[in-house]
Amino acid sequence: MKRYFFLFTFYFLLSSLPPVGGAGGGLYSQSLRDVFYSSEAEIWWLGIDFSNAKMIGDFSQFDGSGKVTPVQMRDEYFQSWNNLIMRENEKYNLKRAFRKRYMPFDLEMIEKRNANCNVDDMYIKKTYVMERGKLDEIVSQYDFGDKQGTGLIFILESFDKYNKVGFLYVTFVDMSSKKILMAERVSGEPMGFGLRNYWAGSIYHAILDIQDEKFRQWKAKYASN
Repeated sequence: MKRYFFLFTFYFLLSSLPPVGGAGGGLYSQSLRDVFYSSEAEIWWLGIDFSNAKMIGDFSQFDGSGKVTPVQMRDEYFQSWNNLIMRENEKYNLKRAFRKRYMPFDLEMIEKRNANCNVDDMYIKKTYVMERGKLDEIVSQYDFGDKQGTGLIFILESFDKYNKVGFLYVTFVDMSSKKILMAERVSGEPMGFGLRNYWAGSIYHAILDIQDEKFRQWKAKYASN
């Protein structure tokens, strides 16, 4: 589905004209140095991958209308959270968090993964940590088409109702080789009314943490890469 290119192009054209050079107007970025040192580097936003996420605890509607089934979670909420970030992009401001003047986007591949993921073991009752090998497996399954340069994906690890926290991996990938350039675990506290808004708050706080603290820390950590 190509609708994002049509629905949101107008906003991005107004808010940030793309720099000269490279496909799509940016500079191909295939190293972390480009990611952290160049505001002109082209980083593709590809969305939040929920395909291997775990939902820990009781996921009920806040209005008392009952539990949300795993199928409902997949079919109604996964895309809703991705849509929210695109629609309210000033609040969930990825360009500001990653110090980029321009950030192209294409969520089609991640949307398809989310829509077709197996939900049989999505709901669990215990703490879950995604191993690095799992991240490599997930990224190896991605189909970037003819895109080059660096892609940014948030790989959702878990929404933990018991501990009121969400965890995701901020993942930069060289789309040509499917090599993970960086995968850093970030947490965010949920907030808001209603299931969608409550866990969207976790994503919001994760982005805010990147903007305020993590980006600077990662820049120092990966300065020589």
